[in-house]
Parts: sequence; structure tokens; C-alpha cells
Amino acid sequence: YENLSVGIFNLIYSIDPEKVLIGGAISENKRVIKELNEYVLNIKNAHRDMANLELAKIEPCKFNNDSGIIGALYNFISYQK
Repeated sequence: YENLSVGIFNLIYSIDPEKVLIGGAISENKRVIKELNEYVLNIKNAHRDMANLELAKIEPCKFNNDSGIIGALYNFISYQK
């Protein structure tokens, strides 16, 4: 969790997304999503100078494990036009 959380925190800090979506099989595990949110919050809380940073919510993708397949199919169909 720690390494992934640091990476996610850096992305949130750098590009300020609305949400961070996690896809693949790991996204079906609600505990993983909960832990990632907690770890990222702990990283923020460890830095007093980032108190004003609003964290993006980490959520699972709508289609969970099928997200990659659906995205690849969409990309394929888009280039067939």
C-alpha cells in the first residue's frame, strides 16, 4: 500500500484530478480501495504545509476487472472509423 499510495499522492499533488480510478481485479476488493484512501490521507497529514490540499477520492472503476478490456475495445472501434 505504501508505495502505491506515494505514487497516487504524487499524481494528486501534480495534476489535481477530480478522482483517481483504480481498475483491474484489484478494484473489486473494497478493502484495497479503503486502505489506499487512508494511506494517501496519512501522507497528506504528515506534511503540515499541505493542509490546504484537497485530496481526490480514490474509487474503483465502474467496470472493475473489465475496464481494461472495455477501454481496449473502445480504442479499437474508434480507430476503425
